Amino acid sequence: MIANAVLDLGHSVIKDWQAALVAAVSLVVAWFNQNIFLIILLAVVLGIILFMPWKEKLHKETGMSRSEGSFHWRETAIVLAVAAAIAALSAFRPLLLNLEGVFFRIGFLVFGNGFTMIPLIQQEVVNVHHWLNLTQFTAGIALGQITPGPIVITATFVGYKVAGFQGALAATAGIFAPCFILVMLVMPVYGKVRENRWVKAVFRGVLASFAGLMTVVVVGMGRHSLTDPVTVTLAAAALATLRFTKLDVLWVVLGGTVIYFLLEKIL
Repeated sequence: MIANAVLDLGHSVIKDWQAALVAAVSLVVAWFNQNIFLIILLAVVLGIILFMPWKEKLHKETGMSRSEGSFHWRETAIVLAVAAAIAALSAFRPLLLNLEGVFFRIGFLVFGNGFTMIPLIQQEVVNVHHWLNLTQFTAGIALGQITPGPIVITATFVGYKVAGFQGALAATAGIFAPCFILVMLVMPVYGKVRENRWVKAVFRGVLASFAGLMTVVVVGMGRHSLTDPVTVTLAAAALATLRFTKLDVLWVVLGGTVIYFLLEKIL
């Protein structure tokens, strides 16, 4: 499933040698367990250097609609007040505040589809804080795919495993809060920055880096989970099904699980 996401992401963002180089550098650096947030910063710098936005021709400035030019103070204040209230309540239990902080940073830094969050979540949850082991983390991703909602619902699973129902609420609030805040803060200037050469170069660098980071995640999970011919065959079959059919990922996960248990009984 994650390998399929890597292939989709690579197809969409790696369209030239510059993006391929950023992805390769990110992969190599991540392989040695460097701080993933520093890798993103490195991708930003490489994006600016390699894509050379100063050499591109200026685009004709696009006009902004009235909704894009106005700042939504009321909505922003409501979201900030709710976030502050949740953080204040969590202060009575430091673990909850830690969960919120971790997932807030992840939600703030990730671009693209939800799968790009997986390397950051693994880094924080498995490698740094040791809240889950790799087996539990992989199970959380799989469970997130058979429940309604995006891949970021994995945060809810992690929070529940770490601190029960309160942890699930804290982690979910933490990872979704940046989405609301950034949308309301960015929308007033979106019309001006969406075609900005420097912004586009930064985004291209960051998205290319996630292709490399997710490749490291795929290799790590593969080495941990694909331990015999049965698991290797099921993984290959799941990848082929996702690549060449339109079968929903829910049925791929459920079907693979059922087949695995049946084979375990037979063999």
